Amino acid sequence: MPQPACQFVFSVVLGVVSSVAAAQTTYKCGNAYSETPCVDGKAVAVGDKRSDDQKREADGATARAQVMAGKLEKDRLKRESEEALVSQKAGSPATAQKVSRTPLKILKPKPAKPVKFAKKKKDKAIKPMG
Repeated sequence: MPQPACQFVFSVVLGVVSSVAAAQTTYKCGNAYSETPCVDGKAVAVGDKRSDDQKREADGATARAQVMAGKLEKDRLKRESEEALVSQKAGSPATAQKVSRTPLKILKPKPAKPVKFAKKKKDKAIKPMG
C-alpha cells in the first residue's frame, strides 16, 4: 500500500476503535466500577470532557514532571554515593551504606480489601420458670 493510503486506513481504523471504546457503558456497583451490570449497579458517564487544548496541556505537564523526576533521582543517587564515600573515608564502614544504581520501581497501590463486620449476637434473656 502506498504511504498516504496506509495513513488513511490507519486513521479510519483508529477512529472506529476510539468510537467503540467511547460507547462502552460503565456501572458503579457499590464501591467498585465494572463494565458488566450488577444487581444494584448504576450506569455512570465516564467520558473525558476536556478540550484538546486541556489534554495537550495535561500531557505536557506530565512529561515535564517525568523529566524533573529523572533529574531528582539522578541527583539523589549522586548525593547518596558521595555520602557513602565520606562515611567510608571517616573510618566507619559499619555506617557506610551500599548505594543502589538501579532506579526505584514505582509500585501501584493494591486495592483495599472490604471490611467485614461481625454480626452482633442477640442476648438471650433468661426466662423465669414457673
